[in-house]
Amino acid sequence: MPPDRPEKARACIVESAKDLLAVGSYVAIDIPIGLADAAGEQRLADKAAKDFLKERAIDPLVRKGFPETRVFLSPTREHLSFFNSDPSKRGYWDLCETLPKGKRLSPVAWAICTKIVELDNLLSEKTDVPLYEVHPEVSFAACAGQTLAPKKSTRRKPSPGPEQRRSLLERIGFDLERLRHGLGRRTGRWASDDLYDACIALWSADRIAQGTHATLPDPPQRDSRGHRMAIHY
Repeated sequence: MPPDRPEKARACIVESAKDLLAVGSYVAIDIPIGLADAAGEQRLADKAAKDFLKERAIDPLVRKGFPETRVFLSPTREHLSFFNSDPSKRGYWDLCETLPKGKRLSPVAWAICTKIVELDNLLSEKTDVPLYEVHPEVSFAACAGQTLAPKKSTRRKPSPGPEQRRSLLERIGFDLERLRHGLGRRTGRWASDDLYDACIALWSADRIAQGTHATLPDPPQRDSRGHRMAIHY
């Protein structure tokens, strides 16, 4: 989108990390960039993001029910090494049996290992790729001035989170109805919370482009391969 013009944003679905490079000069992505080496090591970025959200949990209901799962621990290179090993023995439960408790991954982190490997390989091939890690929950909290309620609402656990996100994005200028139309029918490929996350990632990318963003931690760390290890917002 043009700088500071969210109403001009366009929506599309890309199939690979390389396709992202054609999207814009600054690309914000909700996938870990920069990894710790050994299983059990924790990135400062993940810990800082948890602290950031807890500090901004102003609403008593959000603060009371604040879930640790809003920021999951990122895989390490040791985890990815296991993931890249014998395909017949690289399932999630194989990993749990191989690594001791305290060094295991959450199922959510394991599920995106394929994308993390793809992105890590791309960054190793091209050191000047303009990809920046973001976390939608952090970006929403920064934009709203407080941590929002959970983004998913169910009949058993209703949450004002989806409406908070929709209202905030429309207030800062995103034309969500037009973006939905641009994505086409969902058919299982995307949901409303995916669109909301993409919009707030774009908000962060615009701040990065203008030099008004911040990072967790500040200053950013670098991993053993020189990749930025920080969450931008």
